[in-house]
Amino acid sequence: MSWSKRTVTLLVVFSLIVGCASRGRRGPEVGVPPTTSVQVENQAFADMTVYVLEGGRRVRLGTVPGISTRTFEIPERLLFGVSSLRFQVDPIGSDQAPISHEITVTAGDTLRLIIPPSIR
Repeated sequence: MSWSKRTVTLLVVFSLIVGCASRGRRGPEVGVPPTTSVQVENQAFADMTVYVLEGGRRVRLGTVPGISTRTFEIPERLLFGVSSLRFQVDPIGSDQAPISHEITVTAGDTLRLIIPPSIR
């Protein structure tokens, strides 16, 4: 498979695995904004740096070691009511950095992102 076909295939696979937002809210706490988070399950062997993309901004959330799961808080400054976000994973030591489709997020949502083993 040529490099460009492989990259497009990986982008399509990656973009299909971003979970829909789910409402996992606790009771209302006065003056405390709800936490918005993304749980990243890395099924690949490579360590991944995870970014959230909003508009022209790219904000580093953290690193997920190979074959592990980490949860990251999405910064409040990226959320304005209903926001459209994308996620990018950058395999450490690779020249690929797939980006998910845009998803709609509101404060308090919990997202799930699965990185398949084929991402390298």
